[in-house]
Amino acid sequence: MKHQKLIHILTIVLFVLPLALGLILFAALPDNDFSAEENRSLQTFPKLTWTSLKDGKFGSDMNEYFADQFPVRDALVGIKGIAELAIGKMGNNGVALGKDGVLAVRWFDSYVDRLTRVYDTDYYSEDSVAAQTNALNQLSADLAAQNIPLTVIIPPRTLDVYGDKTGYPAEMAERLWADIDAGLDENVNYLDLRAIMQNAIENGEYVYYRTDHHWTTKGAYLAYTELMRAWGRVADIIPESAFEIETVEDFYGTTWSRAGLKFIAPDTLELWHFDGEDGYTVTDPATGKSFSGFYNREYLAKKDKYSAFLDGTHSVLTVTKNDGTDRPTLLVLKDSFFNSTVPFLAQHYDLVVVNLSVGGVKPLSEYIAQYGCDGVLIMYNGENIMENDALASVIYQKPTKQEDMQ
Repeated sequence: MKHQKLIHILTIVLFVLPLALGLILFAALPDNDFSAEENRSLQTFPKLTWTSLKDGKFGSDMNEYFADQFPVRDALVGIKGIAELAIGKMGNNGVALGKDGVLAVRWFDSYVDRLTRVYDTDYYSEDSVAAQTNALNQLSADLAAQNIPLTVIIPPRTLDVYGDKTGYPAEMAERLWADIDAGLDENVNYLDLRAIMQNAIENGEYVYYRTDHHWTTKGAYLAYTELMRAWGRVADIIPESAFEIETVEDFYGTTWSRAGLKFIAPDTLELWHFDGEDGYTVTDPATGKSFSGFYNREYLAKKDKYSAFLDGTHSVLTVTKNDGTDRPTLLVLKDSFFNSTVPFLAQHYDLVVVNLSVGGVKPLSEYIAQYGCDGVLIMYNGENIMENDALASVIYQKPTKQEDMQ
């Protein structure tokens, strides 16, 4: 009887002690506002207002706060990932674990409208995607009337290019691209790079990371060569032999962070250098700060090594050559996929780079009026097409001042 009572007491202690310890640590440790491991902002304690309480936002933010600030969270995420695999699941946190250590996001946050999003889903809003393709059709027609050529690249997702390695059903991946193809008019100069990237991977080329959602620098180079071909500038393509490649080890991308599968081996990140790259200046017009070349090497010592390309996140950047030559200007609407293509395109164009992944983006017409341009390039990846309407918004926005259109 005493033995059974001791077992009951021990069971209660083992149950209560971790909870009590977690509560003490939660109260004692300061909140973190950023996770270097996941390269994202963390939810801090939300402000209580009558509106946030009434519409349920306060409760939702509190749940996210507890999840983000829980003690030893990173370790627990890793344990959860191993447990998910142990019970037969093919991944964790919406990330599929494929062959050869390929990690591919397969759950997305589908954008429906400004008030509605569907989280952690394989599907997307067809109406939302149609709104984006319609915006591109309208933009193409508007720019054609101004004799400004438009080129569109929608970089494929990891699960689109790695095919069977990810275990993601091909027919589901094809749905998005079929809708994009059907939605774009014939007059839109759209470059579909899926087959090119797939063929490169099948031939053993390293064109997409395994632990991150971006293409590699070699993948960016392939995108650059296809752009130059589409623009009738094949003779101007800079050969790979003109670059000296610097390899940076131990790159763990955002997909690795989300998956929590700590045993997956890291990627390598490449910086492609060429003679005279310090003769180019990258400037943030909002702050006036600038730097030479295309890489911020401070990031190479951090987990977020990809931000070495073009110094990470800025609303608008200009890239110019310092020798004073008169060069054509290319206006780019982009997400972070474009950052690694800059060292190639900057050798042919002055660039005005508008980041659609941050807030405060002005209407496209205002950038054209402010900077002028000889062409417009849109490079916005397939995941973002599903998850937000930033592309359509910047196209359809009206100028803030009528005189900016003059």
